[in-house]
Amino acid sequence: MPQEQPREFGNREEELTRLVREGVQPASVQDRLRVGVDKLTGKAPLGIDARNKTARKVIGAGGELLGVLKYGFVGAVLVLLGPLFVWAGFFNTFQWKMVALGVGIVALGVLSLRAAYHAWRNLRAISKA
Repeated sequence: MPQEQPREFGNREEELTRLVREGVQPASVQDRLRVGVDKLTGKAPLGIDARNKTARKVIGAGGELLGVLKYGFVGAVLVLLGPLFVWAGFFNTFQWKMVALGVGIVALGVLSLRAAYHAWRNLRAISKA
């Protein structure tokens, strides 16, 4: 019976929960820069270097909630508007540009909804900490 491979996202959730519980207190300037770059790129949640656990949870959860709302709203609007562009491209005379624009808008909407889903998973992991 083959062993089941661990899910990558489950390990990432556990690591995120551990980071929020324990926090990160950088000692040198280089470590502070590394934590800052990680927060900007999304590898570490906002507020990971706060002094206490409550502050880390509030700041991190607030940032992730903003991501859920931002990406979820934009993704929903794009996924709803994309098929309208495709329909308009087929309506009277066939227009390649309009159909291509509609397909591109739907693709961007799906990517945005995917980012909202990942932000939601991060929010759940932070709230478990």
